[in-house]
Amino acid sequence: MSHGRTILIALSLMSTVTSALAQENPVNEGFGGIVIDPKTKSIAIEVQDLDGANALSVDPKTHPGTIAGFRLGGEDIYTYYCGVLEMPQQMLDVDGGTIRLIMQHELDPYDQMRMIDEHIATEWSDDTYGKRGRYVGRYGWTRQSGGGDYSWVLGDQVAHNIAAPWGWIWVDDFARFGNGQLLGGNKVQICVHPHVTARIFLVD
Repeated sequence: MSHGRTILIALSLMSTVTSALAQENPVNEGFGGIVIDPKTKSIAIEVQDLDGANALSVDPKTHPGTIAGFRLGGEDIYTYYCGVLEMPQQMLDVDGGTIRLIMQHELDPYDQMRMIDEHIATEWSDDTYGKRGRYVGRYGWTRQSGGGDYSWVLGDQVAHNIAAPWGWIWVDDFARFGNGQLLGGNKVQICVHPHVTARIFLVD
């Protein structure tokens, strides 16, 4: 009997410790649900134009193929920070391109960070065989480093997700945390979770 009681007490203590660790480390809890601003009781969003703005300095000699670099995120842990940009033509051409995401969790006690490459390609605009344009928009495919696929179409008047690793960051062709408005054309919006900052690099 005492053995059984000891095991139950040990399991109870383990559960308590696990719960405490989860509360200390928000990453382990996951990012389920939407973060609501406690003051306004609504979703807070800050959107900026990433075309030519907020650029990180990237030396083309040491980083050949890098088209642009951006930083996304801010101090307010209740605000979704989003940036809108036109997908560069270098990433829509014959050999596709890569969106490199380097993310830092700003509330994690261990300063946890993660990175992932989102390899993308779109339908070839070359019409040698007269087969392009059967469907409106530009069909695309994402293959994540480590596995995971997304299919999408830019400019077809339907909302598509292009990438969403771990729920830390989202790449879409619509305003995910706004009114859901479609961006149209080759425009995409990148949003980071309020607890995350990101360095984003577009690579040919």
